[in-house]
Amino acid sequence: MLLDGEIDLLAGLAYREERAALISYPKAIMGNESYYLVKHDVDTEITADPATLNGCKIGVLDSAMVSVLNQYLEDNHVTAKVVTYPEHTQLFNAFDSHCSRYSKCF
Repeated sequence: MLLDGEIDLLAGLAYREERAALISYPKAIMGNESYYLVKHDVDTEITADPATLNGCKIGVLDSAMVSVLNQYLEDNHVTAKVVTYPEHTQLFNAFDSHCSRYSKCF
């Protein structure tokens, strides 16, 4: 809709190199976001130490968040399986079914 002129502004669009030629990103930073990795209470072996994510399966929406997550894992030398989901319902259902690094649900 932005490209077709149907809307004038679009909030929350993550920067991607392939989009830079199509749209005009602002030069000033628009804000700051915090991202959280959520775990089940029973997954006590996963802590704030990124190393505890080694061997885990991490579900994420198939969006710009995938590259943010992959960069975080790379920066922290973590080897984990990133599983992408096309929409929230599938992601939440996988999480709600109590999938963990030990299950085969992802």
